[in-house]
Amino acid sequence: SSGINAEYGICQLEQAHASNNYQLYNQCFDELMRTNSCWKRMLVYENHFDLLKDVEEKQYFLVLQHSPCKKYLYSGLLQGTKTASKSPVDNALMCISRKEVCYEELEGICKAYGNYRTMSHKYLTKLVHYFKLQCQSEERRQLLERLEVEEEECGVEEFSFALEEEKDKLAVAYLSIVTQLWEYLQPAVEAFQQEYK
Repeated sequence: SSGINAEYGICQLEQAHASNNYQLYNQCFDELMRTNSCWKRMLVYENHFDLLKDVEEKQYFLVLQHSPCKKYLYSGLLQGTKTASKSPVDNALMCISRKEVCYEELEGICKAYGNYRTMSHKYLTKLVHYFKLQCQSEERRQLLERLEVEEEECGVEEFSFALEEEKDKLAVAYLSIVTQLWEYLQPAVEAFQQEYK
């Protein structure tokens, strides 16, 4: 019933604003604040939009937030209002959308990203050791050259090939994460594609 009340209250709020009935608007606003916790959690106060006055008109912000039940993803596209002149942009772009999502997919993406970070850390650690080994090998090569002694350096080359393979795996993993994340977010942002064009 709270969902129905919220939808009815929001509908009244929009009608009151459209008809410039600010007394009814304030009543609806206060009622939603008093009775609906989701409304209070999702509310963005007008003074927050003042921040857009310091943002260039060619800059856009995409704001994303899940509903408390995590079933929906709310998204808002906001345009900066600052111009070269003193007057702000008229009718700056502000759009809001709500799309149903599968939150478990996002949890899977976050887990994959955690694994990617672990893999990256291991790779970078190995890379540091490889650079140290490479420097030592160069010093060793110069010493052996002065001593006129020949020695194979296959160990460093094998290490280099192994690092290249790891780097390729990391690139594939990163691309997979970005692709999955885009597929998850796409329904929330595709509503804005026409306005943004």
